[in-house]
Amino acid sequence: MMVFRDLLFILILSLILSLKVIADEIAPLRILSSGDKTQVFIELPKSASYKITYLDSLEQKFRILVEISTNFINRPKGILVGDSIQGFYSNRDNIFSAKFFNGSGNISEARLGKNIDDTLRIVLDLRSSSNFESSIIEQGDYKILILDIDGYEVTSSNLRDIIVAIDAGHGGRDPGATGPQGQNEKDIVLSIAKKLAERFSLENGISPLLIRDSDNFVSLTDRTKIALEAKADIFLSLHADAFSDRRVNGATVYVLSEKGASDERVQALANRENSSSLFGCDNCQDDDVLGLLVEMAQGSAIPRSIKASEYIISQLDQITRLRKQEAQRAPFRVLKTSGIPSILIEMGYISNPDEEKRLSDPFFQEVFANSIYTGVMEYFIENPTAGTIIASNPPDLRKYDKTHIITEGETLSEIAEFYKIRLTRLRNANNISSDLIYIGQVLVIPGI
Repeated sequence: MMVFRDLLFILILSLILSLKVIADEIAPLRILSSGDKTQVFIELPKSASYKITYLDSLEQKFRILVEISTNFINRPKGILVGDSIQGFYSNRDNIFSAKFFNGSGNISEARLGKNIDDTLRIVLDLRSSSNFESSIIEQGDYKILILDIDGYEVTSSNLRDIIVAIDAGHGGRDPGATGPQGQNEKDIVLSIAKKLAERFSLENGISPLLIRDSDNFVSLTDRTKIALEAKADIFLSLHADAFSDRRVNGATVYVLSEKGASDERVQALANRENSSSLFGCDNCQDDDVLGLLVEMAQGSAIPRSIKASEYIISQLDQITRLRKQEAQRAPFRVLKTSGIPSILIEMGYISNPDEEKRLSDPFFQEVFANSIYTGVMEYFIENPTAGTIIASNPPDLRKYDKTHIITEGETLSEIAEFYKIRLTRLRNANNISSDLIYIGQVLVIPGI
């Protein structure tokens, strides 16, 4: 255990060393939580003095106050909780705050404020009364203040929901792609997004968040900001592809690439989707600080994005043709959600007449939403997020409906036997009065 902690400590120091940007600017705060301890790392200019005060009150509020003799303008611009990034958001009183879930251990909120003499104060709100110790590490022209705070026990009474951010692409003045029959991408993806949100809302322990819930424009920067402010656990961006050759069809799943696209066609698609930020965006340039934080935290999110995409791809493969059996890499701006696993799903080619018709069909939209839902649920069940209801009490997905695409040679009775359900129940679930089926037809397989 001691060897592990020593190695972890060295890694944290190495990370903080890499965050140094400006001589007197305090790097982003860093919070690490294990079962029995919460650690806070605060980088200070070497010349700065500090004072630590423990505060409690009759209202059972417990706080640690850190006052630092550096100008408020040098405050940290963000905070890293584990491997997820979070920004500070200001209110009318010029107080910058960031609230946390259980993954931050005993800290529920961090606030930055300005003292009368313009110096900086950092207030850490604790979930419970706790002992803590402080230490200092000298590092060249600056030093690192380390707070070791007793841990916080997560119980069933303080478990939280998983937050799923659902982003219906385009919207408002930006219609996205348009199909041969005049269907707009923005309308199709919003309809599926609403169905997906409704499906998630029926599950205990899941809170869906629609980035847009009507035909309005939301810039790419604001889409990611909304997800960050909501502390989303996963970000799903829904789209429909288009191509000059109307014969092209199939769905594709994408995750962020920091080094370019998988191929030229993927790069062209990313360029087109990224250009939507030009519609109604007053300031489409990434903030310098946010850009720095993305660089620090995004690397850890990409492997989780790939992992989550595998579950979604597995489900989509059962209901539609996939152009690729693995997630493609592309530099979509909307996927730069700073530490949140983020996935973009092109659900088909709206430029293909058959797929335009299918994507516009309310029944198939339900099927598509259910497949994405199942993939996301399987990901969180098999890769649990600490402190959540789903991790504590995972649902049994077998009770939910599945889908099946009919292939050549299959019969309705064989399908019923394969899924171990009665033939009459299979017919009723699909409003089928006979045994006549056709290749490519999507059947609903009722849950156990």
